[in-house]
Amino acid sequence: MNTSINLFTKCPYTGNPKTRLSSFFTKSERTFISEYLLTSIIDEVSELSLNNISRNIHVYPDVSQRFVNSFKNLNDFNLIRQRGRNLNMRMLNCIKEQAQQARKVLLFGSDIPGLTSEIIEDGLIRLDSHDAVIGPATDGGYYLIGFKDFHEKYTHSINLKPENIRSSLSNNKLIFSELEQLSDIDCPNDLLII
Repeated sequence: MNTSINLFTKCPYTGNPKTRLSSFFTKSERTFISEYLLTSIIDEVSELSLNNISRNIHVYPDVSQRFVNSFKNLNDFNLIRQRGRNLNMRMLNCIKEQAQQARKVLLFGSDIPGLTSEIIEDGLIRLDSHDAVIGPATDGGYYLIGFKDFHEKYTHSINLKPENIRSSLSNNKLIFSELEQLSDIDCPNDLLII
């Protein structure tokens, strides 16, 4: 396999989804928002017409039966439980494991309403001539990270925290490109700009 597409998400039915929206929405409303966003990005990833591609959904804390029953198109995806004590480690574990099977690895979240199959494909194309690609978010973070030929040594030297990502890539002498800026949905104000 040449390409690994990885969607990171929390299971909307376990725990407390979208907690930063809890002062604005009830739990059932936040579950609905999570379901809607996840359905939308699953549909976009399903539209990718690339050969030799693996589509994966990495779920935290785990995949529930309701998750499996709620989303169409899951037959095109491998469902994988996220592993690691924090988000940075879970993301690095995903990238490292997928890089053992694929030359290009893209990882993105499920809360970016503007993320399309075209933008995902643009990220993959940029990896033809760059070591890494970032999709910057309007809040200063990023919605997508991708690597070509990710080496295991980067697991200990790259910090994926938003405030460190650019300097971390540069310190590892990785040439990176940035995609268009998009908004993610983390807090109530984010809903006003989509």
